[in-house]
Amino acid sequence: MIKYKNKTYTYKTLITTIVMAIINRAILYINYLFLITEQQ
Repeated sequence: MIKYKNKTYTYKTLITTIVMAIINRAILYINYLFLITEQQ
């Protein structure tokens, strides 16, 4: 990882990347559920 002088900046970017990953997983999961409901 790249070390920045401002630690709060890296902490915020770490949180944003984790949040974005969770949102992407949630979108994929919701799309998967919609596909299952459409098939039935």
